[in-house]
This record gives sequence, structure tokens and C-alpha cells, in this order.
Amino acid sequence: MIKVTCGDANPNGNIAFTYKGGCRGELDITEAYRCVGCGGWFHLDCILKHFELEEGHDNARNALRKIKDSIKSDKILITEDRLIEICEKGLEKTKPITNLKGE
Repeated sequence: MIKVTCGDANPNGNIAFTYKGGCRGELDITEAYRCVGCGGWFHLDCILKHFELEEGHDNARNALRKIKDSIKSDKILITEDRLIEICEKGLEKTKPITNLKGE
């Protein structure tokens, strides 16, 4: 199995440099999540923390936060409560489905 270091920003070098949110713990690559913004590998909880600290690396979650923060009830066709509920669902810290069977 291939092992990676959570948040390691210099995997081929001799300098210990870590992306924000990384814990530097070792994990199997099959259990790791990769940030498309920086290319770092992370545990699930660590990548969610990374997304909170690196605003430009998680466009979807940041867009949901901005929608939630800037709702004007007179400019939408659904209720404010329903839109906030949708945004909060998108912001939940849950493990995504990894295959078509939902496992």
C-alpha cells in the first residue's frame, strides 16, 4: 500500500512543510482526500479544516457560505428557511459516497 503524509507540502524533499489543516499523520492513499487547490493529501477531517483555512481551495463550500450569508428573502422564490436548510446540508462534514453502491 502507498502511504502519504497528511498535508505534506514537500513529499519529495527534506523540508517539513505542511499545508494548512494537515496533521502530518501517515495514512494509506486509498483513505486519503486530495485538495484540487494545492494537491495535498489529507484525512477527511483535516481536509475539511484545510478548506476552512484556505478559502480559495473549496469553491463549492465557500459559495454555499456566501449564499447563506447574503440571502435576501424578497429576491428568492423559495423560503429563506428552506434555502438555509439546503446550504447547511451542503456544508455538513460527512464522508462522501465512494462508490455507486453507497458504501
